[in-house]
Amino acid sequence: MAKRSFYKKNNTFSARKMILFGIVIAAIGGAVWKIIDLRSQEGSLPGGNTTAQAAPLKDPEITLPQNTNETEDSDTNLLPVIPPIESSPPIPAVDPAVSKLKELLGQADKALAANDPIKARILLNQAYAPTLPEEVQNQIREKLNQSAKMWLFSLNRFENDPLCGSYKVVSGDNLKAIGRKYGVPYQFIMRINNIRDETKLRANQNIKVINGPFHAMVDKSQCVIDIYLGETFVCSYQISIGLPGRDTPTGVWRVRANSKLINPEWTDPDTGKKFYPDDPLNPLGERWIGLDGIEGNALNQTGFGIHGTIEPEKIGKPASRGCIRMLNKEVEVLYDMLQEGKSLVKIVE
Repeated sequence: MAKRSFYKKNNTFSARKMILFGIVIAAIGGAVWKIIDLRSQEGSLPGGNTTAQAAPLKDPEITLPQNTNETEDSDTNLLPVIPPIESSPPIPAVDPAVSKLKELLGQADKALAANDPIKARILLNQAYAPTLPEEVQNQIREKLNQSAKMWLFSLNRFENDPLCGSYKVVSGDNLKAIGRKYGVPYQFIMRINNIRDETKLRANQNIKVINGPFHAMVDKSQCVIDIYLGETFVCSYQISIGLPGRDTPTGVWRVRANSKLINPEWTDPDTGKKFYPDDPLNPLGERWIGLDGIEGNALNQTGFGIHGTIEPEKIGKPASRGCIRMLNKEVEVLYDMLQEGKSLVKIVE
């Protein structure tokens, strides 16, 4: 009875174990089937084809550059290569004023080469301006001097020149009277006509005359004196001006009447020493042109003048006690050009 009872108990336990085992197996099988089903849905591709892992899509129009010089983990491998932009050199702006200046100077050179100094003079006056760089001003001065040698300081006469003319001497004429008529010193008429003796003027003689008067402009910064015939710039010379502390006063001056002297006598106002004519140590040289101040800082100033020098090496820089110094040969020409009581000298910084 005891064994039988024991046997019945074991059979009941085994049946229960089988039932539980079956339930567990069924649950595990359902879970596995569910996972397989989900994976099959995620891997499906258009067109009904399925695969366990979909291949990544690629854009056929984008090609990433390959840089064999970089390591595989370098971010620069993914950057597209952009060719450098080739920039054209900047085109310099053309200054119309500079172009016009070059054109005028070029035409003036051609006119001088063609023996037409009047055209050259007109072109150079059109080109000149005190605001131009100093080197350009000096180029124009040099060309004007070349032109003046041809039309002014010679016997040449040009029909198209309003500044020069011819005069037929009549009986009783004299050079001083002719000079006053045309506003220039008679010495200048003698100079340009190669007349050696003023008393040897002949009736019916045709002489070259100048429509004066001459004037002058002194540029202290450049140490030059520019000569004008009326409003026309005709030629230029280098000068010396006053030393610091003995400045040459700016403003307008007039050539004083009865002031022009040849081989002058002079007394040094600082030392009282007197220099006589023909003294090789006379600082005034061979010419003196006295000036009276009439405008600006020059107003009412006296004792100043234009004269020669015994120190030619100092021409072109400050060297005087306030007067204007010139080379002796050049001051002789200016002496013949400037008319007492009429010619003006303007001095600017």
